[in-house]
Amino acid sequence: MMMTRRVVVERRAGREMAALLIDGELEDFLIDPVGGNEFAHGAVFRAVVDRSLKSQGGAVARLPGGQRAFIRGGGGLAAGSTALVQISSYAESGKAIPATQNVRFKRRFAISVVNRPGTNLARSISSTQRRAYLANFAKTLCREAPENVGLILRSAAADADDEEIAADIELVLGEADIALSGASGNSPKMLLPGPRASEIARRDWFRTNALNLYAEGFDNFGIWELLDKYRGDKFEMQNGSLMYIQETKAIVAVDVNTGGDHSTRSGLKANLNAARILPRILRIKGLGGQIVVDFAPAPKNTRDSIVDALRNSLRHDLVETSLAGWTPLGNFELQRKRLRFPLSESWPE
Repeated sequence: MMMTRRVVVERRAGREMAALLIDGELEDFLIDPVGGNEFAHGAVFRAVVDRSLKSQGGAVARLPGGQRAFIRGGGGLAAGSTALVQISSYAESGKAIPATQNVRFKRRFAISVVNRPGTNLARSISSTQRRAYLANFAKTLCREAPENVGLILRSAAADADDEEIAADIELVLGEADIALSGASGNSPKMLLPGPRASEIARRDWFRTNALNLYAEGFDNFGIWELLDKYRGDKFEMQNGSLMYIQETKAIVAVDVNTGGDHSTRSGLKANLNAARILPRILRIKGLGGQIVVDFAPAPKNTRDSIVDALRNSLRHDLVETSLAGWTPLGNFELQRKRLRFPLSESWPE
């Protein structure tokens, strides 16, 4: 049976929100951070280096408004020099904002990469004939691009029209040009804000054309009620099992228990349920960093099936997640990139 997929965009108090619905269930949620997208993931700055921290493999730099950035991999930068950087993840309160010199701009069909010239195609574009055509098409459009800007055509370009691909190439090359044009200077400056929720939705959720887009429709589709379920820390699963997710300064702690299920295989059933839905909850709640899961008691020989279920549910997740494995105490650890502001900090009032 064909799944019904909808993208719904809403605006409130100048902030954008986007929800992905699959068969009426909330699959993903994006929201602009409080105060705008100036320091959100993807924003690009001219930063002024304060000091190099070679022992930590990076450098501390100044951004506009007194903000500080930690440039990972910038240990060779000299104090007082300027660097073109891009915000790489969400910063916890009181900490420097993580940034990278690997500046790139992404759209649905194309990605431009600063200081990495050349044209590349996603490996998933398997047709030799199509790859040759797209490579030639991209090179033609990149003739006027800066010499040190590279281009990557994403997998979605395999079935896209030339006009759609050309429009995205023009956009990402234009953004790269703006960044490079503003890289010179003596003071910190924001060159491009991070993408808004609707931009990310169009970029990452529209892998196929089997999606319908609705504007100002949160009330029509009951999305506020769906979102409200994710504001707490308790989640009910099948067979009466429960999962609790709590944020702390250091980690995200997840506790799985069997609840009212007292059957022989209750522990395994609860753990498999948790493994299947945990990535979706983390996406919607905007949680990342170190995640420690205390699964329900179950035989050790069931651990592989739990990890397989977790890995399968992460297969199409947009946020990079590493499975660190089981600890000596029997917990399971994940490391998830902090690309989003937590829902607890960005809930639209």
